[in-house]
Parts: sequence; structure tokens; C-alpha cells
Amino acid sequence: TRLLDDTRSAVAWHPSGDLLATTNGDGACIIWKPDPGQKILTLTDHTAAVTGVAWSPDGTRIATAGAPQEVHLWDACTGTRAGGLGTSHGKGILALAWSPGGDRLATAGDVTTQVLDVATGRALRVLEHGAHVCAVTWSPDGKHLLTTTDENCLASLWDAGTGELLRTFGYREPVEDWYPFPWDASWSPDGKRILTAPSLEGVRVWEAASGKLIRALQDLG
Repeated sequence: TRLLDDTRSAVAWHPSGDLLATTNGDGACIIWKPDPGQKILTLTDHTAAVTGVAWSPDGTRIATAGAPQEVHLWDACTGTRAGGLGTSHGKGILALAWSPGGDRLATAGDVTTQVLDVATGRALRVLEHGAHVCAVTWSPDGKHLLTTTDENCLASLWDAGTGELLRTFGYREPVEDWYPFPWDASWSPDGKRILTAPSLEGVRVWEAASGKLIRALQDLG
């Protein structure tokens, strides 16, 4: 079933895999039942494009974001607004992610990643980057954050509690005429490995604890 068209900008599966959330440039987030392609809810309260969407780990809430810099929280069952979280992303939010415990939200936009307390709305940490942040994801145990930027294919590993930058993955020297945006990364389910993409030498698999490159996966076709 074809659910998406060229106006969709972000997608996210419900934790159970039964539902799908998509966003678009009209400021809406649509909840689908993929089989048979049925629209369940339409969340409309944004005044600009919705560029990020994420389900809470228990599947009861949805977070959406874009420009301006506020995160909207929704009741996933009824589609009603369930609050909001303010950020200091001056140019809007590009991506967001719930912590595994559901008590924190990480937002990525302009040159910062911000960690927010969902209950109070308080900013717990602001992680400064030297370039525009493209993506953010939590480690499975909720202790670390992985972010990516559009400069030199870099991914950064942070201590989510202290905000300390632990290490970077990717190129450390300038790469001319290489614009990898959107630049993404993800964790293995056990939290021991990190996957980064794209790179000039293909998708890369790293050891999270040491930063050691395990292998590069290249599409030779």
C-alpha cells in the first residue's frame, strides 16, 4: 500500500509495529494503519512543516516538531494535544527522539542538541556542535546520545547525563565538495555497535565502547 508522497518529511513506527506516523509540509501528522493503508488520526496544530515525529516508548504519546521551535505532545489514542515543550532552536527542529524510559526528549536543530525533561519542560542539557545537527538517537540503555552533523560526515557520542562529548566517528579532516545531508546513525539493539551512513567509503560499523571501526559496507553495484 502506498502511504507516502513527495510532501512527507518524517516517518516513525509505533513500538508495536502496528501503526505508522508520517508528517508533511502542511503542518500535519497522520497516523496510519499500514495494512490496509487506513488513516486513523490527523494531528493538526503546527503552523509550518513538521520535520520530526517520534512515539513514546510505551506508544501512548507522540511528539512532533518543526518550525518554530516548540515540540508538540499528543495523546496517541485520541489525537488531542497533551502539552508542549519549548526549546531554543532558533531555526526550528530537524529531528527528535524519546529516551528509552520515556522521561526525556532529545531535539536536534541548528547547531545544538537539547535534552528536555518531559514532565517539567526544563532543558536538562544543551549539546553544542560545530555544524548543523541532522539526527539524534538514544542508546538502548538511555545513558548516551548519538548525534550527526552535516560537516565532514561526523557522528558524536555524548554522555546523556553530563553532556560530555565522549568521542566522534567519521572523518576528522575537511572533505571538499561532500555534502552528506541527511546524515544518519543508529545503534545495534544491544548498544555495542553503531552504524553511520552515508560516508565516502560506504556505510560504517563502529564499536561503541572504543570507537574502533569494525567494517565498511560498500555497495559495489
